Amino acid sequence: MIKKKFNYLAKIGLVILISIFGGLLIAEAGLRLLNISYPVFHGFDPVRGRVLEPGMEGWFRYEGNAYVKINSAGFRDVEHSIQKPEGTYRILLLGDSYTEARQVMLEDTFGRKVEQQLQSCARLLPHKIEVINFGVPGYGNAEELITLRSRGWAYDPDLVLTMFFSGNDLIDNFPRAELREPEYIPRPYFHFDQGELKLAYNYQEWSPPLLKYQLLLWGVHNFRTLELLNQANRVLAARQIGESQEPGSSQTGLADFVYAPPQTPIHREAW
Repeated sequence: MIKKKFNYLAKIGLVILISIFGGLLIAEAGLRLLNISYPVFHGFDPVRGRVLEPGMEGWFRYEGNAYVKINSAGFRDVEHSIQKPEGTYRILLLGDSYTEARQVMLEDTFGRKVEQQLQSCARLLPHKIEVINFGVPGYGNAEELITLRSRGWAYDPDLVLTMFFSGNDLIDNFPRAELREPEYIPRPYFHFDQGELKLAYNYQEWSPPLLKYQLLLWGVHNFRTLELLNQANRVLAARQIGESQEPGSSQTGLADFVYAPPQTPIHREAW
C-alpha cells in the first residue's frame, strides 16, 4: 500500500517537473523566435570585479534606445589592436556609465565625437587620432585605476583621461557604509598607507556572494526567460524607488554633500 502510494506521488511529481520544464522550454523558444531580449551586459572579472561581458550585444531601451555591442576586449567600443599603429596618437577614456553611454548609439558617444573632431584638426596631421573607450557603468575611480593598471597600459596610450562624476564617484571611492548604498558585491577601494595607495579589497578573496553573483550572470547571459524575469525585477524596483522618493528630492545614488565644504570627519576622509 505504501509502495503504491509512493509510486503514485512519484509519477505526479514527475509529471509536474516535465510540465514545468516543457513550459520553460516553450517560453524560451518563443522569446527567441520573437527576438524578445533584455540583455545584461555585465560580467565578472577576478581582478576588476564588475566588467562588461565580451561579445554581448543587443538593444538597450531602459534609459534610451541604442544598440550596444561589447567588443572582444570587454568594452563598448569598436575593436582596437593592443599594439599601437605607427603614427597614431592614442587617447584612453576611463569612466563610468556617462563614458560608456549605452543610452545612445556608438557613433553618438562623446568618445567617437572627440575622435572625429580631433582627426579633422589640421594641426594634428599627419597623426591618426584613436580614442579608446574604457568606460564601465558603475565604476568609481578605484576601478578605473585598476583597469588602467591591468588592461589600459598595454595599449600604450599617449593620453589618459579620467572622467570624474561628482554625483557618485566620491561615494564609489569610499568604503564607509555611512556614505554608500548596499551593493550586491563589494567594491575595491584604495587607502593611503605611508603615503602610498594600497588596494584594500581583492576580488580573488573568494566568498559565497560572488559565486551567487556569477551564477546569476551565467543564467541571464544564456536564457531569455531569466533575462525577462531580471528585467521585470528591475522595472519593479525602479517603480518602488520612484514611489518612495519625495517630490523634488535628488536622484537616487547621487550625493549632494560634495558641493559643500566637508562637514564631518567621514566627508573629509572621503575627499
